[in-house]
Amino acid sequence: MSIAKITRKFVETIEERKIFTYQDIPSSKKSSIAIELSRLVKKGVIKRVSKGRFYKPKIRAFGEIAPSISEKISNYLALSKEDSYE
Repeated sequence: MSIAKITRKFVETIEERKIFTYQDIPSSKKSSIAIELSRLVKKGVIKRVSKGRFYKPKIRAFGEIAPSISEKISNYLALSKEDSYE
């Protein structure tokens, strides 16, 4: 299966408003994943929170709903724990 198909399948199965990164997608070719995620952002399927972090928006009658503040904070704290020097 191609990296593009793996990435699209992952995005389809992830719940809405959940933040994910490149490392969450099951493949070792991160550059190919980055290219496909960039394409999905351009199409409007996913949105970018910050560099390397994305989410699938929830579509409602009055527009899109972004991830909650607690989701953003917990994702940021998990990311900073990985980069710490403990």
